[in-house]
Amino acid sequence: MLKTHPQKVLQDSPAQTLCPDPFPRRVTIELSGLCNLSCPVCPRRFVEATSGLMSRRLFEKILEEIGTNGTEAVVPFFRGEPLLHPSFLEMIHLLRKKTRAGIQLATNAMLLSRSVAKGLLDLRIDFISFSLDALTARTYEKVRPGGDFNRVMDNVHGFLNMRESLGDSFTTVQVSATEGPDNQAEIVPFIAYWQGKADRVRIYPRHSEGGKFGRLEHARPEESRKPCRKPFTDIVIYSDGQVALCNHDWDRKGEGAIGSVNEKTIQEIWEGPSYRKIRDKHLDGRWSELDPCRHCDHWQASDGCDSFVGRLVERAERMAHSAEPGR
Repeated sequence: MLKTHPQKVLQDSPAQTLCPDPFPRRVTIELSGLCNLSCPVCPRRFVEATSGLMSRRLFEKILEEIGTNGTEAVVPFFRGEPLLHPSFLEMIHLLRKKTRAGIQLATNAMLLSRSVAKGLLDLRIDFISFSLDALTARTYEKVRPGGDFNRVMDNVHGFLNMRESLGDSFTTVQVSATEGPDNQAEIVPFIAYWQGKADRVRIYPRHSEGGKFGRLEHARPEESRKPCRKPFTDIVIYSDGQVALCNHDWDRKGEGAIGSVNEKTIQEIWEGPSYRKIRDKHLDGRWSELDPCRHCDHWQASDGCDSFVGRLVERAERMAHSAEPGR
């Protein structure tokens, strides 16, 4: 059991105390580190180790621990395209069978066949986000090299139509775009097109990958920064079992390793010295001593510690199942 000793807060932060959850409330599991696209706004090209598939043995080990600890949500993707895993649907079935956690998925929809769509809807996943980034084939070719615009649009519309035909009122559907110079002119019409079709439309700022990949264009002063909540609530597991700090921690390795679920339990890592050090430094405002926190600017893209990054348009009638993976 995690000892939740009294925690410090910065003097200029809200009058509240940050204590780590006894066990991560949200667990990100990278089923696939592979991707079938080469998007220019994605930090994959700056990362050394994003290949590989998670083994079923390791996945089951993780699920056994999650299933007994009350995790609220599991996010079965990270740096790659999850549908590239040859046992994708089987692993989502295991996730649904062995845990009570909500399932929050994102995909580029290239491999979203009718059988995969039917399988996901039958398993009643809680949330799925389609990363599209464009509203025309010409723009899509620029922002999603390797993809097929018409195929993706057919797949997403097919999923929405199938959900309606099945009378599914459970799975929340989001479509998203990441802003960049090549699709800026399509953002407003993108929102208008999808607003009446999907449950949510989210527009993300460009991913800075801890400052290594451009900078987000925000003007908030550094002194307004507050401790990040992710080290207190979330854990991320690469496909090889290595643990990362958050979903902006794309290339943790070597001396910066937090731990491996091949060698320890999630609980042991969560309560271990690496996580304690990270939390203490955030509470002290010493994020400049942490990688990738020192260069992270995604705190500037939200309205508060609990807010999601980006702009959101949402259909009010489906807000009951609107939880999603954070960016």
